[in-house]
Amino acid sequence: MKRTKLLSTVFATALMGSVVSQSAFAAPKDNNNSESEAETTLSPYYGRINPFYGRINPFEGDVDPFYGRINPFDGEVTPFWGRINPFEGDVEGFWGRINPFYGRINPFYGRINPFWGRINPFMGDLQANWGRINPFDSSDPASHEELIAQFNTLIVESESFWGPRVSEETGESFYDGFVADLLAKYGIDLNDPSSLDGFDEVTRAQFQFDWYDGLMSFSGADHVDHWMETANWSPAITQIAGSGTDTVIGLIDFTVTPDADLQDNLVTWGGYENALGGHGGAVASLLVADHDGQGIMGIAPNATVAAYNPFDETHTASWEDVRTGVRTVVSQGASVVNMSLGVPGSTFADDWAEVYTDPTITALRDQVIFVQAAGNDGLVQTTNPDMRIDFVDLPHIILVGSIGPSGQISEFSNTPGEACFIYWGSGCNGEEYTLKNHFIVAPGEWILVSDGEGGVTRMSGTSFAAPIVTGAIALLHDRWGWLKDNPAETKEIIFATADDLGEEGVDAVYGHGALNITASQSPIDWNNVYQLSVDPNSGREEKNYLSTLNAGEEQTLLNTEEGYVTVYEDIGDTFRDFIVPLDSMITGVGLTSDGSEEALQSYLTESMIDYGTSTDGKGKGKGKGNKKFVELAGMTMSMRSFALPISERASDERLPFASEFSMSSDNTTFSFGNGVGAMSLSGASSASYNRFDQQNGGANPVLGLASGGAFAKLEVPAFGSARLSVGTTHRHYEDVYADQYSGEQRFVNEAIEDYEAMATNIALTQPLSERLSVSASYTYLQENNAALGMQSTLDNAFNAGAKTDAATLGAQWQLNDRAKLYGSATFGQTRAQSETDQLLSVGQEGIATTAYEVAFEMNGLFAKSDFTRLALVQPMHVEQGNLAVSGTEVLDRNSGELGFVTREFDVAGVDRKLALEASWGSPFKNDTMAVSGFVRLEMDTHGDMSQGNQMAGIAARFNY
Repeated sequence: MKRTKLLSTVFATALMGSVVSQSAFAAPKDNNNSESEAETTLSPYYGRINPFYGRINPFEGDVDPFYGRINPFDGEVTPFWGRINPFEGDVEGFWGRINPFYGRINPFYGRINPFWGRINPFMGDLQANWGRINPFDSSDPASHEELIAQFNTLIVESESFWGPRVSEETGESFYDGFVADLLAKYGIDLNDPSSLDGFDEVTRAQFQFDWYDGLMSFSGADHVDHWMETANWSPAITQIAGSGTDTVIGLIDFTVTPDADLQDNLVTWGGYENALGGHGGAVASLLVADHDGQGIMGIAPNATVAAYNPFDETHTASWEDVRTGVRTVVSQGASVVNMSLGVPGSTFADDWAEVYTDPTITALRDQVIFVQAAGNDGLVQTTNPDMRIDFVDLPHIILVGSIGPSGQISEFSNTPGEACFIYWGSGCNGEEYTLKNHFIVAPGEWILVSDGEGGVTRMSGTSFAAPIVTGAIALLHDRWGWLKDNPAETKEIIFATADDLGEEGVDAVYGHGALNITASQSPIDWNNVYQLSVDPNSGREEKNYLSTLNAGEEQTLLNTEEGYVTVYEDIGDTFRDFIVPLDSMITGVGLTSDGSEEALQSYLTESMIDYGTSTDGKGKGKGKGNKKFVELAGMTMSMRSFALPISERASDERLPFASEFSMSSDNTTFSFGNGVGAMSLSGASSASYNRFDQQNGGANPVLGLASGGAFAKLEVPAFGSARLSVGTTHRHYEDVYADQYSGEQRFVNEAIEDYEAMATNIALTQPLSERLSVSASYTYLQENNAALGMQSTLDNAFNAGAKTDAATLGAQWQLNDRAKLYGSATFGQTRAQSETDQLLSVGQEGIATTAYEVAFEMNGLFAKSDFTRLALVQPMHVEQGNLAVSGTEVLDRNSGELGFVTREFDVAGVDRKLALEASWGSPFKNDTMAVSGFVRLEMDTHGDMSQGNQMAGIAARFNY
């Protein structure tokens, strides 16, 4: 029987880089104990695979693992908070605080921050100086003296932070508990510069890693390694995906050493017993090492490992042993099998047909995906592997090469070239058959792994790139359990989300590019993500593709941080579901898509006192227009007009000004007009429009939601001196923003229907004296496709609209002829207009809101014609309430079974917003010039202003 030797692709040095010669990979015995025809003796630890050789030198440029962007310990936060936290401005991940399946876990079990810039001993000048000191031999004793000085500096700087931690754990000083052993390990005597003879750049790199890894063992935190940045992985991603809890990983490798951290994950192990320097344990540690604050962090720490060792005492394996191993691990439920082994001299040898064409393994095509290391010969595949059957009928295989932190292919890594999978000597049948189309790269240089004895070491090789890919697949299979039965789609996800390297597209060196674990957990293309709903008429499922997301940057009234919507992405013959936060799909009326800056600018501009076109009828300049009085048929008629608020200047078809026409007779007044409904119906016809804004105003913002279009009001005497008014107002708001300076119109979000609202207001005003009056009013608001001004980009959201009942109580006290004090408070209750099925609606409990303002106004404070206003405002605040989200969700995470689910999310406001406002204005030079100023300070109830919008401005007008 002719047999081919399979060689583990470890080819790595231990951390000290010592060269160990072994007669490893001798020819194996076949089943009848006869030696095979071919025989090879190789050393897996030969020099050039030293993880610190050549351009892998960590001191060269961006390969530096501890500098700049790769510095894992910045500030107080965990190493991956910020850029990788998708809920902080990045809408392409959606994990973290919104996670319906798993709880919140601190990935580092404590807030130990071992390095924060000044403590990191491998950064900045020290590192640069070490790089310049060359050569390290007796020909340059001065360099040895310089290096001794730098060693002493390193010790002092490290001790300033690490000293207490080392002493606490060892009971010794920092030097005796840590430094002395490490110096002795390298034969360094700080009193003898000649002891540095031979301390070349390779040794320096080894020492640097020893120093870093050694101190990290005192941190109380798991070790952060450079590959995590390169593969775009963080512990938070692992925990959100389920940590591999429901996934079994097959491991065909040397025996996993008796490491308690790894043994807990083993469901079965079989085959031979040899460990070969801990290679199997090192690979397993990247897969399943616990996140326990000690040592290595595995990508899928809760996954189960089914391991099989096909290597006998000669450290070689037969194809029969490999086949047996595959069958064994798959029988234990493995959905992904890691094989860090291969035939020397090839990226993928045609001898692999011995495994993949076996009928029992070919039958696993729809059950298992195989991840295979590409090998460490530094060669390009030139021969076409003959698989004996059509490659598309074989199980799904991913070949993995190695890159370093710089993203360059490792010098030792084999690459696919232009080789092609063929069968029975046929030609290449297309791009799908090329090796490169099944090839990906992942970090494989000086990777921190378990040493099998409870410690850590560093190894290099495609052996350690492969398990990083396998771990990413384990997370996919855990988060979307039905992908276990869809290996083709799993493979597509890994390849489609890889970062393109080298030549554009799939190339002969990097294949699909570099593994990106974060991206693999996100949709491949947001343009293909859809909601899944059921047509109420036909009962058929409908795919409603998402049109836009606003990244949660807009200010909204509702606190939707905990709310989410389930959306889907089709992958081949199956799908994935994603959790999208509501705050990325909800927008407020009148707010722009690029945040609140323009809306605030509009608010500021509108809050200025406009003396150029205004008068309150008494020459005091507080009103918003001019009145003309006409007597006709016993009736007094008047009209006023003024510019529309900036936020309402949306359509070219609309007049750029608002108007109001009034007719009065026998104490009865009828008014109608366009654009100022809230001010007219509330009886505050000379007030600022912004007082009724739902985001910033406190004077009946419920009524303000329907203000901006046509309105009408009838006011009549009631009983005694009381007056009763009844009015209605309408608003049609297009999601278009007109720049206040250029007039340019810009669509904010074309996916949102125009806002429609109508309100009816009944008010009763009772004078208590000549200077004091009180009022009470009821407002009924109907919104057609929104709730309290909030709309959504989701299809079938708020389709039934909302209705709000609001009560407003107010009082006004005319202190004297120049000053008055007034206030109002509004209490609202909002509910859905109907129970029609819709994706997003007001919950059954409804939404309760409050708003109030207290203001002081005075004419002639500093000058005869000036006007001053001071106010305390609480804009509309949600006291309690829920939103209901209804739609199709995955009911069974293993099978992907779908079902209709309704969830309610609390949308009560967390921090009550308060605002202090001050405005002042005055005309000058016979009203040919006017100056005004406005200040608004926002804070919470504790006086904290850090989360509010603070604004101030001045305006000047010249009339000609």
